[in-house]
Amino acid sequence: DEFWSLYHDLSEEARNAGYLQSLSLIQGNGFPEESAWLTGQLANPAFRAALLDEYQQFLTAHQDNRTLLRFHYHHLEGMLARLRDLDLPRKTFSTELAEVPSAKRFITEDEIDAALTSGSGMAGGKGRIFAFFQESHTDKEKVDFLKHEYGIGGRSHALSGAAGSDEWYDGKGLHFKKAGCPDVHLTWDKAAKRITALIQQGRYLSAQEQAELEQRQEEADLAEADAMAAQQAELSIQDSLEQYKPIVRTALEADIAYRNACGHSDHENAVIEGNAAVRRAVLNSGDLELIRLYSDVPEFRHRLHGEVIDETYPKLHELLRPLSDNDIDRAIQDWNGKIESKHAVVRYMKDHAREKDTAAWLAHEFDGGDGKTPFAVRPESPNGTMLPWPKVQRRIAQLIKEDRFYTEVEQDRFDNIDPIAIREALAERGIVNGQVVDPEKLDNDPFIQQVMANVERAAGGDEPEAYTSPGGRTYHPGDAIDAFIDDKSPVVRMVLDHVDEDYIWYTMPSVPDQEPVEMRREIFEKYLDNGEFLPVPVPDLSGQPITREGDTLTIGSGEPTHEMDITVSDEEDEAIR
Repeated sequence: DEFWSLYHDLSEEARNAGYLQSLSLIQGNGFPEESAWLTGQLANPAFRAALLDEYQQFLTAHQDNRTLLRFHYHHLEGMLARLRDLDLPRKTFSTELAEVPSAKRFITEDEIDAALTSGSGMAGGKGRIFAFFQESHTDKEKVDFLKHEYGIGGRSHALSGAAGSDEWYDGKGLHFKKAGCPDVHLTWDKAAKRITALIQQGRYLSAQEQAELEQRQEEADLAEADAMAAQQAELSIQDSLEQYKPIVRTALEADIAYRNACGHSDHENAVIEGNAAVRRAVLNSGDLELIRLYSDVPEFRHRLHGEVIDETYPKLHELLRPLSDNDIDRAIQDWNGKIESKHAVVRYMKDHAREKDTAAWLAHEFDGGDGKTPFAVRPESPNGTMLPWPKVQRRIAQLIKEDRFYTEVEQDRFDNIDPIAIREALAERGIVNGQVVDPEKLDNDPFIQQVMANVERAAGGDEPEAYTSPGGRTYHPGDAIDAFIDDKSPVVRMVLDHVDEDYIWYTMPSVPDQEPVEMRREIFEKYLDNGEFLPVPVPDLSGQPITREGDTLTIGSGEPTHEMDITVSDEEDEAIR
């Protein structure tokens, strides 16, 4: 029946190829007739021999081409074994038993081994178990691994595919059940030892799995070998670069076309000239090994070009680019490398910036010279220059005025703060070594006066805050200020709201409910001093009528010039009147 079913499941490709030709007569007559004919033919040794040979050829072809069968439920290896069994000699035995005694059913060792070799039931589980057990681990480690890999679960049809058979695994081990058979329990320790034995005997993996494993291992070995070869090649290239880069770099630094491009062209053109210079350096070197590496090893050639140009361009560009005003400024900012000397320059230039002898003083402060040796700017470059000290004097004065004599880095580090200048400023205010030695000087200092006024107000003084402009104009929060932009524009009135260190804040009566607006204090005081801003005189309200409507008090008549919100009682109202 198996061979009858197999022949009817042959694909059209298999039939056209002529596989199992001995069975070609069974088609088209129906199962009972064909099955009976095939049974009779199998009793013929010659037919069996021919069928065995054809079937073995078919099995070999089917391993490479599974499309020879339309369906794949046939036990092909089992059919081969049973076909061979037909040629075994038959013996006849006699017995006095009236009937064959019933045999007790049991779960076989092969069934248990087959269940173990099916893996943990998780994807890739069998491969992980095999790989772990191939490594050096203790029995306890193997047991712990199996517990974790299997977890808790199970499956049906676990033994020989029988419907009534189950496999279950939990923390205690593996449990096998099969209908009509005693249960079998394997502890994880026994399971680990049994899997170890199967692996040692070469029975844990099937022939196909073993072949796939060997192929993967071979591919891994090849990949590792390729990686090592690539690493060795990289090391070899690196060694060659370390050997030959100095030669090529020296040639590039002397190449006229490349030097001109570095100094007078953009980076892109410099790279083009650099690549041409590298080729010239290699070909003109006369070193056959260098020429071979350059010609035959793309990685060496690519890295040689990139690394040599990257290393030489910044240096040559800085050396050969044209001189600029920034170069002069940077050279002066660098000065002699001593921040104390820069402090001394700033202090001296404060009182002597325009004097003729200052140039000689600067030269002596710079390096102790007498001023005959000019100030060098980019001396290492053929495009450098030498500045006479009077020109250096003028440029230092300009940098100090622009607050650029100290570099941004020095200012960020507060290196521009000169302790000597601070001590001198304190001495001018009557403070020496932290002690007040001249109280009169201290009291007359405008800054100290402003601070003392602020302190008095903070302590609860009744006088309003007063501020003084550089021109001596005094103003207070609450003052009305008229701004005269030009003769044709209308006067804009501002009311000062409050004043802080850097800004004055004001509102405009012409803009109701306006939030205070800021103006830089030095700008406000400048306009106050030059007359563009004029304080509005405080009106004399003596003798003016006072009216009250609800919470609003009005003193005088006409358009309001000043408003404020107050809350008064009837008694206070009477006192105000």
